Amino acid sequence: MGTLVTLCLGLLLVAGVRGQYYVTGPQMVFGIDGGSVDVECRYGSSMTNYVKVWCQVFGGTCTDLATTDKGTNYHGMSIKDDKLNNKFIVTLSQLKEHDSGRYHCKVKKSRRTNLGTGYENYIHEVELKVLPVLAPETVIGTVGGSVIVDCSYSVKFTRYRKSWCQVHQSGSCNSIAEVNPGGVFSGRVTVQDDVKKKKVSVTLTRLQETDAGRYRCEFVLNGDSMTQQVELKVFNQPGLRVQETVSSESGGSVVINCEYSQEYMNKEKYWCKMQDGECKNLLYQNLSREVIMITDNQHKCSLTLSMTLLSWKNAGQYICIIKEFGRFISKNVELKIIDIKGPATVNGTAGGSVNIQCNYTEMYQYRYAKYWCKVDANGQCTRLLHTYYKRKQPRSSIVDQTWSESLVVTMSMLEVSDEGLYRCGIEKYPLLQHSTDVRLNVFPGENPTTTVEPLPTKQQEDHNTKSVGPTTERVSPIVFVILGILALLLMIPVLIFIKRKCTKRSGGTITFHNNGTSFHLREIQTTSSTVVNENHA
Repeated sequence: MGTLVTLCLGLLLVAGVRGQYYVTGPQMVFGIDGGSVDVECRYGSSMTNYVKVWCQVFGGTCTDLATTDKGTNYHGMSIKDDKLNNKFIVTLSQLKEHDSGRYHCKVKKSRRTNLGTGYENYIHEVELKVLPVLAPETVIGTVGGSVIVDCSYSVKFTRYRKSWCQVHQSGSCNSIAEVNPGGVFSGRVTVQDDVKKKKVSVTLTRLQETDAGRYRCEFVLNGDSMTQQVELKVFNQPGLRVQETVSSESGGSVVINCEYSQEYMNKEKYWCKMQDGECKNLLYQNLSREVIMITDNQHKCSLTLSMTLLSWKNAGQYICIIKEFGRFISKNVELKIIDIKGPATVNGTAGGSVNIQCNYTEMYQYRYAKYWCKVDANGQCTRLLHTYYKRKQPRSSIVDQTWSESLVVTMSMLEVSDEGLYRCGIEKYPLLQHSTDVRLNVFPGENPTTTVEPLPTKQQEDHNTKSVGPTTERVSPIVFVILGILALLLMIPVLIFIKRKCTKRSGGTITFHNNGTSFHLREIQTTSSTVVNENHA
């Protein structure tokens, strides 16, 4: 089968409830030009007897390359359906760089329609990258220990000069060790070239924290070069690293990475969840709706836990565990499910008002009480408003808009002392609360009812006068009065002239009858038209 490259895929596990319909697998797999790679795809247990397909995406269509009912129609490819474990494995061999692209793990469910028998497809997209040089993205070592980095290469680079260098912030790469065919350079870093396996192995010993950083495998010949970057992390002691807390919204998904030092690369690893005082292996859980996937991603030295369709039931403590010689090495992480979400920050002005809207999921639309509280320095939250107890506050109100699945809090006549951390929350039973924090900033502002402007000083008056410009002078109010009187005197002859003109052009009357009442209007006579009373009896 050639060189099997499973750096990204690693161990692939999934747990799902019977009756579910889904397909899942790795997001990305890597292969080396001329080598091989296995892609493992999982499916729901109700899909055991359906047709499994591996297809390649071109434009808007996916061309079938291998199916479990018809076999393969593409050279160097095979597909095997493991119905006992609800998975099918696609083996791709004799890889070429042009094989890189998007593929689908697909399960076809037949169904009858008015037009005959059709298929309902369930798919999971996988991106395949076939590279001329391949190395792990991340390796993790321990202070005082050692790590081995394998850089695989295609046959093209057999006689190239191979080297290992450290990348600086400037982008330059300082050569540490190199090997030519037939020779090896040794030191604290050793580089060995296995021409038969087409693999350069770099061994770094007596690791120090200062060794952490970016490195490159480089292949150079006559000006032609190819590199692959590797990040080295160094732990103080062998073990695991994982975030202490991870949050995700209800109905969403989450990915939790548990990094491990290279000593544990080939050890048994798994994720479990604390339930009833016991940590239960997620592989053997019967789940209500979500899909769980565990991947030992050796390309990044990480045991990855992925979950989709999350609900409040997924919240809790999860433990990443490595089993070694009968003992367990573990690291905990708390998963929080956000059932209610509001703005992270709200800004207001003293004397003004703010509206804070917190949206919650549909399951809390009725029956559950909502509250608004302020968090003190000790982390305690003092209830200010409650939708059940209807406590009245002189400057605040709370409304549960069930039709829009949102909680709206209004705070008016703000004071600077109102500034601080608040919390939108949902009360659940027994004693489970789901909340989101909102920080309120109150900036000093003018009084909204009265504003007192201080009188300008002499210096300010002089400055304002000068800022007008050299051509503007201060004018006495008497001048404006005289100018107004002159303007009025000039308008009198104009008005008399207009009146005389109107008198000459007018004459006659028009009478309109409306319910026995007559209205007499003076008719405006013009040379171009005559107004006729059509309603006159």
